Amino acid sequence: MVKRRDDGATAWDTLVALVESAIFALAGSPGLRTVMRCMYDIDPHHSPAVSFTDQVNGLVTKAQREGSLRPGISGADLAS
Repeated sequence: MVKRRDDGATAWDTLVALVESAIFALAGSPGLRTVMRCMYDIDPHHSPAVSFTDQVNGLVTKAQREGSLRPGISGADLAS
């Protein structure tokens, strides 16, 4: 059994919501992927999501501690 935080959401629940939100954002904005790819082609070091890296990695670590995410997964794996 996964221990829940005070708000009732586990780190796994939060990760799932984050990934779902990203998928729906991409699906709802068909041109977004093209723009993101263009930005990468212009500047491969452009990383607007870098500000979320620590937060995502923190959620991954918490989910692993909860036992809801296997070891060996990183925040970068979720972005692939």
